[in-house]
Amino acid sequence: MNDNADMWSEGLQELTRKMLLDDNAAFPLANGKVGLALKHVDGRFGYINVFDLAYHRWHIRPMREDEGDWEDIFDDVDALIANGWAVD
Repeated sequence: MNDNADMWSEGLQELTRKMLLDDNAAFPLANGKVGLALKHVDGRFGYINVFDLAYHRWHIRPMREDEGDWEDIFDDVDALIANGWAVD
């Protein structure tokens, strides 16, 4: 992700950082999932499950099963945000 036009606002990036590092940021989501909902600048929607959030594992999975079989895994929050992910 090197085109700044494809990035979220600085405010949303900071909110994303805060939510990801908040140990109480997991919420009930669609299809019985619990975690933090995310959106990507390319139009994908994903989530980090409650267990990965608790252990600061930045493993994003598709929000819905019909969105394909992909996973995005990051070493840290800054890499996740730099790749175009933000809280939804």
